[in-house]
Amino acid sequence: MQQLGGSFGTAVLAVLLQRGGGTSTAFARTFLWTALFTFLAAGVALLLPARHQETSPEPARVAAPEPPS
Repeated sequence: MQQLGGSFGTAVLAVLLQRGGGTSTAFARTFLWTALFTFLAAGVALLLPARHQETSPEPARVAAPEPPS
């Protein structure tokens, strides 16, 4: 999924850069969109629930065998 999202994002930014008009304007707009996408993704990531570590029960203690007498 990450590879698909990265490819799609790169394609969208390439289209924005191509249709941006003048060189400096195109780079400025593309940079702005990139920053907005980054902040949006960071905001969504902060809303995700935290992952809690599962506490596993203590392993059962087995009594050591008694030495033969």
